[in-house]
Amino acid sequence: MNLAAIVRDLEQWEDRYPWLYVDKRGYVTIGVGNLVATEDACVKLPLMAPHAANGARVSGFGMDASEAQKREAWAKVAAAKPNMRASFYRPLTTLRLSEDAIDALAQGRLEREFLPGLRRLYDGFDDLPHSAQSALTDMIFNLGVAGLAKFHHLQAAVRLRDWQLAALSCHVSTCRKERNDWRAEMLAKAAG
Repeated sequence: MNLAAIVRDLEQWEDRYPWLYVDKRGYVTIGVGNLVATEDACVKLPLMAPHAANGARVSGFGMDASEAQKREAWAKVAAAKPNMRASFYRPLTTLRLSEDAIDALAQGRLEREFLPGLRRLYDGFDDLPHSAQSALTDMIFNLGVAGLAKFHHLQAAVRLRDWQLAALSCHVSTCRKERNDWRAEMLAKAAG
């Protein structure tokens, strides 16, 4: 399984932002759709603060942000106007995640939270074609384990490796048509 490739596939729907922002559902988020539910969760992130030289800000990041800076940044973003583009929240804080930290966060979350669920739902998940793994990972990322478990026809189709039926069984009513179409295409592509 190529986790880096799966993260890249997720990025086309979840985007990739090194700053805290409020997602479409009103939750503070960072990286590749990574929920930051509380200030305490934000404190655990490897956020970086800008370098300072002689009291002046310089380009680049490199200092670990303090706990107080992280709490302040989270509170400021959480209190900001909702339903804005992610770029709206960028100037609210100077704290950022590095590209490596974004990748590590996304891959770690997949390994801890989502892949165990996919392996429970789909026997032999690690041996499925990449396109099927990616589509199913996108679904569990969007729905959670409990939500994906409700797709009984999809589970049966994957168990039978009937990728055409799987493609017809993956529609999520709360997702954009383009995302549903992509998932269906990826599952159909698994046929060969």
